[in-house]
Amino acid sequence: MKYALTNGAILDGTISMRPVRGKTVIVNDGIIEEIEDCDRVKLNGCKIIDMRNGYLMPGLINLCAHLSTNGYVGTRSKTLSKKLSGESLKKVAANPVLSFMEQTKIACRAKTELLSGVTTLVTENYGPGWVIDLRDKTDAGKKAGPRILISASSACTDGQPFGSAVTEVKNAGKKSAYVTTLASLFPYSHFRTDKTGLSEEDREKSETIFNNSLRQIATCFANKSLIGLGSGGGDDFVPHYSIKNELILLHKFCGFSNLQALNAATEVNAKIAGIDDITGRIAVGLEADLIVCAKNPLEDLNALSDLVLVMERGKLFRKCKYYTFPEVDLLWQPHLM
Repeated sequence: MKYALTNGAILDGTISMRPVRGKTVIVNDGIIEEIEDCDRVKLNGCKIIDMRNGYLMPGLINLCAHLSTNGYVGTRSKTLSKKLSGESLKKVAANPVLSFMEQTKIACRAKTELLSGVTTLVTENYGPGWVIDLRDKTDAGKKAGPRILISASSACTDGQPFGSAVTEVKNAGKKSAYVTTLASLFPYSHFRTDKTGLSEEDREKSETIFNNSLRQIATCFANKSLIGLGSGGGDDFVPHYSIKNELILLHKFCGFSNLQALNAATEVNAKIAGIDDITGRIAVGLEADLIVCAKNPLEDLNALSDLVLVMERGKLFRKCKYYTFPEVDLLWQPHLM
């Protein structure tokens, strides 16, 4: 399918990005084929996509999420979605019906990531190849979901209140880079203890670790190290539509400008994952991983919650709606303003 995305502003994902209007982006067979002035571009054979004065930018890259859980925690830390392990995992894997149900849950979580703007997701395998199977199906166009990259190790705190929120990783086998997952630790350090189930002493320990993580990020920033990010989706209180939260935390607590946070979630994350030759920017020749925000995310990162459309490797998704957890969202809301 050949698309022409027009009537919007382009944010190309680079550190120097500014809204550029008057351009049309041509996508052909999943690749950005042309970026041309609206009055000069040829639209023969194109399906016109009206961006309705929205803001076109690269799809977000999430360097850490857990598809094994959904991140929902109810009142008094009652987690309703725990990762299967040990004998429980073996029993589910051996039962065709239960295995199918678990695979369906994983696929739904991946699709939630996609519809919230994540077009590339780094996660660990789960079960007897369930995530690998989902990756292969999304690659083949048989399932709706982000591009999935499977990592042998996770950059997340894995929902624990005392894990670090900064992980050193190798930049595609080259120099070191750093991945933040502040959103994984934030609930235990900043939410009320009657909601997290922690004692006040444990909350203070978690807050100390959170603050130490902020200092580590500041050091990385001062040293001009590559700093990328992951949402920690699936960790406690971190649903799979929480990538925006990580960007806002970097802005509020680490001094990142909106521009720097958006660049980290796109171009920088692509470099860290070693896929900057195929995604992470809006440029001719790269794969069409794109999102359109109704408002300008450079002015307010909460604009990432209001998407007009998502395009993943040229596949178009117009209805960016997904199941949410209002109880968890209410806990986050005062911290994201």
